[in-house]
Amino acid sequence: MIVMVPLDHVINNPWQTRHGNPNPAYIKELALSIAQNGLLQVPIARLIDAEGKPDPIHPAELDVPINNSDWVGYFAQLAFGHNRLAAYRWLNERGDDPNFAREDWSRIPLDLQPLSDVQMSVQAWTENKQRNDQTPLDDAYAIQDRIEAFGWTHEETAAYLGISRSAVSNSLRLIKLPGNIQESLGMGELSERSAFALIRLFDLPESIRKKGEDQYENSWDTRSAATKPSKIVKDALAGESSDRIRQRIDDLVGRFGEKLSSAPWKYSDNFTILMAGIDLPENISLAALSSPACKECSLRIDTHLCLDKTCFAVKTALWQISLLNLASQDSGIPYLDGGEANRYYRSVLDYGEARPHAEAIIATKCENLRLIYSSQKVERDDVDALDGHPFVKIICQKRSGSCSCLLGIQAQMRAKFEKPVSIPDAEEREDDQVPQGQTLVEIFDSEELRESARAARRERKASIERIPAIKEKVARILAGELLKLNAKLWKEIVYKVRYSSSKDLPAKGLTLEKLAEHLADGMAENLMPREDEYNGDPDPEGSFRSRVDRYLKEKGCPETGNIADPGNQMELEL
Repeated sequence: MIVMVPLDHVINNPWQTRHGNPNPAYIKELALSIAQNGLLQVPIARLIDAEGKPDPIHPAELDVPINNSDWVGYFAQLAFGHNRLAAYRWLNERGDDPNFAREDWSRIPLDLQPLSDVQMSVQAWTENKQRNDQTPLDDAYAIQDRIEAFGWTHEETAAYLGISRSAVSNSLRLIKLPGNIQESLGMGELSERSAFALIRLFDLPESIRKKGEDQYENSWDTRSAATKPSKIVKDALAGESSDRIRQRIDDLVGRFGEKLSSAPWKYSDNFTILMAGIDLPENISLAALSSPACKECSLRIDTHLCLDKTCFAVKTALWQISLLNLASQDSGIPYLDGGEANRYYRSVLDYGEARPHAEAIIATKCENLRLIYSSQKVERDDVDALDGHPFVKIICQKRSGSCSCLLGIQAQMRAKFEKPVSIPDAEEREDDQVPQGQTLVEIFDSEELRESARAARRERKASIERIPAIKEKVARILAGELLKLNAKLWKEIVYKVRYSSSKDLPAKGLTLEKLAEHLADGMAENLMPREDEYNGDPDPEGSFRSRVDRYLKEKGCPETGNIADPGNQMELEL
């Protein structure tokens, strides 16, 4: 229904979110066109009462003579056509001008329709999208107004306005930009692409942006200084490309964040619940977590970036401990965590002579076996795999050479087969190998293997304990030879032990016998094996005896077998 409405009874669409006044030059041009050619398209409006409420009755059914001058208590609310209304007002203000006096510009023809609030909002959106001067920020505030007014979801907003859901989300993010940047965008000083690139910077928590400012305030590193937030904004306003802006912001995030896509846990995993009842190392605490679950954390951005590296590192350690704890419960083997585990990235089970016997060693339940976390998946057929726990491996705390379990297994095999045997490494089978198709665990039961390992450990310990007695023998032999004035021996011993022995010599009462004993003790100490020198040796005593006997023989001295034990108190031969 088209009616003539007094200009002072026409009001704007409440969902018209244009900022600022219409362009005066454009309104004048439009007014002159209307004066010359008439109104080509009648604006649409709806009837509202004095309180601003839409009248539910169709205008054609109203008893009020709205075509006459009586518009008391009623107004026409424009759906679209605000520039045409402004043009009519421009013409009405110039009613005394002879060029415009032939028409009554105090009323404007409007097509009154019973429109709902939603229809009014969509009409305003459509009108604004046809404008050349509509800015992305205008769109953002228009979308926000409609969501707040109608309670629309992003999906519903997109459907009503005829745009994509991502366009709705991205537009709303512009409102998060600081006021000065919004102003630059509205004035055209900042491009739309650059504004969208900067959104990511202001999505970061203020604490992260402050870190970026503080850390690089006095940096001489050009690349580091380029990630300073204030410099990123300054360069964006100066016209830097949006791609370069995004790259610099990515560099900033990379310095303070971690990719959650690399985390083995789920965003919904609650670490307070996960670690309940598990004893934690002193250097790890749940109090260090920003949030028990990543899903609820305010420092998670872009769905997959964590901006708290400390929390990420603690959760990584806690996750490993939770897996190790479960594996330990299933296997009965204790676990190592953190730096302690890093020392055992290779163990007796990984390489060397013990590798073929790993299954048998594990079967002994040796007290030196431990579990460690593996960042790489452990295949089921690996010798150090633990069935059902693909990221846990079994290691031995002792180095390859000192494995007593291996010594016990070898002793058991010698007793069983009356010759050394080994597990075949390939399909070919030698005469000294375990019978084809069998493993040590099948040949011996686990208790036999454990007992052999225990026996080997006891014997080896006893063998090591006998070495000091051999050292005393060697010292007595060397002292006796020195007293025989063995010039070759004197020269070598004095050369080798002079630095370590001179400080212990008595200042007075030094005799040849005391000097010989002193130097002999020093040389015997030099011949002692290092702590790890006989690792893997089932008889360290015998190996040490052989070593010192070779030395004594080379120097023309009696061998240890020709001298009685120290307990016999045999006098030195003079």
